[in-house]
Amino acid sequence: MISSTHKKYYLLMLALLAGLLFFPISSICQLEKEKSELLSVEEIGKELRHWFESPFKLIMTPEEESILRKLKTLEDKIQFVRIFWARRDYNPATGINEFREEFYRRADYAKVNFGRVGEDAWRTARGEIWIVFGPPDRVEMRYQDLYGVIQLVIYWYYAKSPSIYISPFEPLIFANIFGTGEYYLLNSSFTGERLSPRYRLRSEKILSEFRPALEDANKKAIFNEKLTYDQILSPTLSSPPPIPPLPSQQIPFQWQADYITLAEQKVELLLTIKFKYRDLAWYKEGDRLQVQLTLQEKLTDQEGEIIDQKTDTLVLRLTPDQLKEKIEEEYHYQVSLMGRPGSHLLEIIVKDNISGGVSQLKEAIDIPPSL
Repeated sequence: MISSTHKKYYLLMLALLAGLLFFPISSICQLEKEKSELLSVEEIGKELRHWFESPFKLIMTPEEESILRKLKTLEDKIQFVRIFWARRDYNPATGINEFREEFYRRADYAKVNFGRVGEDAWRTARGEIWIVFGPPDRVEMRYQDLYGVIQLVIYWYYAKSPSIYISPFEPLIFANIFGTGEYYLLNSSFTGERLSPRYRLRSEKILSEFRPALEDANKKAIFNEKLTYDQILSPTLSSPPPIPPLPSQQIPFQWQADYITLAEQKVELLLTIKFKYRDLAWYKEGDRLQVQLTLQEKLTDQEGEIIDQKTDTLVLRLTPDQLKEKIEEEYHYQVSLMGRPGSHLLEIIVKDNISGGVSQLKEAIDIPPSL
């Protein structure tokens, strides 16, 4: 029978749990400002400085850890990080690496809810499970007799199994088995019951037998298995595979032309070039996202004589929130070329000044006679 003191403590813990479950994650997540831009060298360098002593280590496969430890140059390590996140980008079309955002969101939540003074949250049993498996679908808290002492035991349930080694709704059980305030993962169906502290190291918050489940979950997170680190390990490959989220070599655009008669043999071609915001490669510049394009438009006649041409630089700067609102919209860039009635060749070249990606269009057009 649970004493009245324990009952009061139990009610208090339930209240704390309710607060934990409904804590606004967005208020602690700093990733909201890091949307779909290509990671800057500064950002990658910041991640690399603490890669093996931070939550990044939790989501690596053993093979990736081995590769990163072998790399010597900063350039190779930067490429590794870009490939690492790209392999886990399950929806590249959005221009947002949802996996990376979710990772930071989980790490922030674990830091607030599972860390203790002098202890990194990601090194705790609940912190590691939360970061790798994600939030549980159901949480229960019970008082149980463990080793002759009534203790609070926490049960996490996942409706969709995060690993082949865990059955759906098989509980993951956490308890303060040493009375130090540190919660340990107690059991799993494939490890068997090993609850006694006599067989448990204080440093082993998650049993080694449980590691295959965590490794399996990390492997499932890799959606682009064809994207490998071969071009870093073998830089002499003649045709290295593309590495998203580096910008595509093609910059999709649409165009239309309107004609304004100025004189008998003089017509203004008002050219509109249309880009979808989602198709542009956005780079972080301070607290803004930026695109830099060079646009060249050229109009030639049937003999190849240049009638008119223009070259302009287009710079777009948006906040992450603005880009989120406009991601499905189009940006219209307009330029005026002077021509004359008859058949012409229109050439449009769009170049990304940062990545070097180029798109080119050549199309025959007929400028109507003046009215």
